[in-house]
Amino acid sequence: MKKLYHLFLTFALLSAAGCNDFLDPDDDNSYKGDELLTYIQRAEGVLLNAYASVPNANQISVMTDVATDNAVWNTSSGNAFRNIVSGEWSSTNNPFDKWSSAYTAIGYCNLFLDELVDRVEWSYSDAWLCEAFRERLTAEARGLRAYYYMELLTAHSGVGVNTGRLLGVPMIMHPIDVEEGDLDFPRDTYERCVALVLEDLQFAIDHLPYEYKNNSEKPEEDRVYGARFANRLCGRIAMALKARLLLQAASPAFNPDNDAAKWEAAAGAPAAAVDWSRPSPPPS
Repeated sequence: MKKLYHLFLTFALLSAAGCNDFLDPDDDNSYKGDELLTYIQRAEGVLLNAYASVPNANQISVMTDVATDNAVWNTSSGNAFRNIVSGEWSSTNNPFDKWSSAYTAIGYCNLFLDELVDRVEWSYSDAWLCEAFRERLTAEARGLRAYYYMELLTAHSGVGVNTGRLLGVPMIMHPIDVEEGDLDFPRDTYERCVALVLEDLQFAIDHLPYEYKNNSEKPEEDRVYGARFANRLCGRIAMALKARLLLQAASPAFNPDNDAAKWEAAAGAPAAAVDWSRPSPPPS
């Protein structure tokens, strides 16, 4: 009986302590605010989370040739194009939907740009290294944000049913508080979307190396621009994205007035990407 009493008393004490969060588990691998500034790896991890939504070669968004005679999908399952032509494409089942994944990645980019990149000491021992990392990572984040907005424009922009105007998507350029903020964002015009995306891309082009490679003459710069970063966004990719965006903006679907200036810009951007011979890393 005494054992039962002691067991009941222990349970009662634990229950009371629970009111003081005694039994609540600590957050596991979850950092917020200033905790992200403590270690460089934590801060950069926010940006790396934005890379997670970049499609791989097996995803439908990069395998669109299988919708033509150029390629064949070798499996009968997982073929979104088969679902589309069989009548399964609807507002609730969109194989090309980018809304959630793109805005999640954009949220990481905005958080990194507004709250982290300028506050983190990217190197405690070398002032040049600290600023070089800051410049490169800022350009990466802006280039990634531009890429995801391009994905959104491709999948979700068009002529508004109620307005008849060419609309883009809501351009959210800063972190938002999903618990307290107003989440009813209107769509921006397609023209404004393109202008903001081009600003981000141009910043990336101006501040990233053409490609990441080791520099035998200045090996100390390999810590920022070396070949080990080859899978990260670089100037060459940013220029290709700019060319693709301008081509879309000039196409009949997004250029109903057939503005010749848009076609000229679309023609010039790929040429600039091919002819670009700026050294890597960018000159100081």
